[in-house]
Order: sequence, then structure tokens, then C-alpha cells
Amino acid sequence: MKLILLLFLLQDPFSWGDRLSSGSERERWEAVEHLSKLGEDGAEEIERCSDPWWKGIALAEWTARRKAGKSYPEPIRVELGVWSGEGARIAGDLAEKAGITLERRSLVSAEIVLKRKEGSWFEILKELGAKAELDIVEGMGGTYRIVPGNGGTPIRSLSRNYEVRLESFIRSTHTSFQSPPSGQTSLQFSIRSDPRNRILSIKDPSLARGFSSPGREFKQVPLRSRSDLARNRYRDVALHSFEIAITPGALAERKIGLVRGFVPVVLPLKSVLFEVTPRFDGESIRMEKDGITAVVEDLSYRNRRLSLSLSLHSSQAGVLFPEEDRIQVLDDAGFSYRPEPKSSSRSEGPSERKYEITYLNVNNQGDPKKISFSVVTETYVRPVYFSFQDVLIE
Repeated sequence: MKLILLLFLLQDPFSWGDRLSSGSERERWEAVEHLSKLGEDGAEEIERCSDPWWKGIALAEWTARRKAGKSYPEPIRVELGVWSGEGARIAGDLAEKAGITLERRSLVSAEIVLKRKEGSWFEILKELGAKAELDIVEGMGGTYRIVPGNGGTPIRSLSRNYEVRLESFIRSTHTSFQSPPSGQTSLQFSIRSDPRNRILSIKDPSLARGFSSPGREFKQVPLRSRSDLARNRYRDVALHSFEIAITPGALAERKIGLVRGFVPVVLPLKSVLFEVTPRFDGESIRMEKDGITAVVEDLSYRNRRLSLSLSLHSSQAGVLFPEEDRIQVLDDAGFSYRPEPKSSSRSEGPSERKYEITYLNVNNQGDPKKISFSVVTETYVRPVYFSFQDVLIE
């Protein structure tokens, strides 16, 4: 294997290791992808990288591939068939090429021309947001829709199949009966993955480097309390928010010179998929797979409204049962019914969960043909790196 790598590198005087150390941003990301696939020899080449930041990014990708194995989510890459015209039509083509179904495509938007005709999901979505002020977000029940605006701030850091956004800058004061008032300065971020991937949760983020625009360094400090995170007008269930407290008094000029850091994300490694064919005869439906038992205790469909009572039980500890919005009811064309907000679930101890969910047939869809959901039985953690430079904050 080492001989193959050596011959491969000799064919290109500007090797993948050189690209990782000193190439353009695009060349560096290409080097991350190639070297992360080369096994131990790739890791050795990454270790020789002279740029500590890009070495960390590449090693994180290399390690994630080893942890995930066949479950590793390759980024969605598409080649658009439509790249000029109405923005919503281009967004619809992007969704179709990515293999996702849009719930709503009735928006009227400006005529635009994209420079990029192919690329990753977030590369194209970033340009679409900047030019047409459109975003594609994941809604309840696994549906996607085109929404106005950029879905939040346009300040974005793209990391293969992840997007991190710098949402806001917060100065707050905290007080209690036991201590005098004290200030906290923090930066709020959000992260989401492309539709092929799924972030289950996130862990505590870390700030690697921070400088204000005049060049003064600031550091991460303990977060006293979590601020009320800004919410997007259009809810994206794929979005997770996090906050980093920084040196008090930092960013007095409200200008960021550089912010670099990473946030660990929890991803599914193994899961059990259930696909239940509905019956409306008053009898319960029971299925068992890999130590997971699913029981549809009650199911009714009247006046375009489906009511579901479901219980899930696991014979092993540590499983992650799905949230209500991850349990889909689909018609024969694969379109999802919309869950009502009043749906609920409750845990019956660590190994059982019960659901009461009502779905609406809102788009003249066909009768319900399938109830689909997954139970995650194993997870793994990987860091996602982000970097922002020369940002004027509001």
C-alpha cells in the first residue's frame, strides 16, 4: 500500500500533502477527501501537514471514516439541470437531484443565474440563498420545503456535508441573590447537515482561535447560562444551536477578524428501520426487529386526519427512540402526511416510549400506505470544524 501511495504522489509534483498544507481552500478540501480515504498511509501524509488547522480538519475526517465504516455519509453532490431562471424552479431542481421531496413549490422568486452548475448541496444552496433569497429547510415528518430568505444569517462556514452559521453576537447580564450582576459576551451559532445525513445531538463546542478585527485575541470562557437563541422564522428541524462565551469586553468594535473552532456532533452508526403497512380494522400491529419491538396500538383515519398510538420497546440500553417529527406517514407516491403540533410522546423508563400523533392529509394526497421510522441503536461522535473571517456583527 505504501508503494502505491508513493507512486501516486510521485506522479504529481504538487502532492495531496502539499495541497493540504498550502493549496487554495478548494484544493485543501480535495486533499482532505482524498487523504481520508487512503487508510494508514493517508494518516501519515496528513501528519506531515505544516498547517495545524487543516491537519486537524483532515484527521477528523480520516477518523470519522474509520468510526462510521459503511455508515459514513458521503456529502450530496449534484449537477443541476436548471441553473438559470426563477429561483424557486432552480431550488426545485436542486431538491430533485438530491433525491428529496418538496412539500411546497408555490413561491414566486426572482430570476437569477447561478455561477455554479455542480457542487455540494450546501455550496449550491449558499449561492441560491445569496442570489434568490431562498432556502430549503426540513419540516415536520421528514418533509422539505422552499422558504423565503436565507433561513438566517448569510454568514456561513461550509465543511463538506455540514453548514455552520454565525447567528448573532450577545451581551447579557446575569444576576442572583447570591452574587452581584455580571456580564457575559457570547457568540451564537447553528449547525445542520445535508439531507443525506442526520445530526442526533451536539456536544460542547470549542474555540480554537479568536481575534477581533484590530487583532486583539479573545478566548473561550465558561458559559454561565445559555442565552435565548435566535430562532429562524421558518423552523428547520435539522438545525441545532450552540453558544460560545468569550472574554468579557471582547469585540467592542463589533468586528470579528477570525473565529475558528469545532463542535462535536453525534451521528447514527446503526439503526433499525421499521415500515408498517397500516390497517384500520381495530386490531393492533406488532413488529420485532433486532431487539426492538414496535406496537401500533391504535390507528384511525377519518376526514383526512390519521391518529396513531404507537409504543416502542428495546431489550437493550442506550437506544435512541425517534422524535415525533421523525415518524412518517406516507402515501403510495411517497409524500408525507403533516404531523400536528399537539402530537406528544412520553418515556416509560429508559427502554420504552409511547407516542400519540395526529397527521393531516393537507395536499389531497392518497390514502396512507406506510408508517416509517428508525430506532438508532449505536452512535459515534465526530468534530465539525468552522471558520469565520472578517465579519461585521450586528
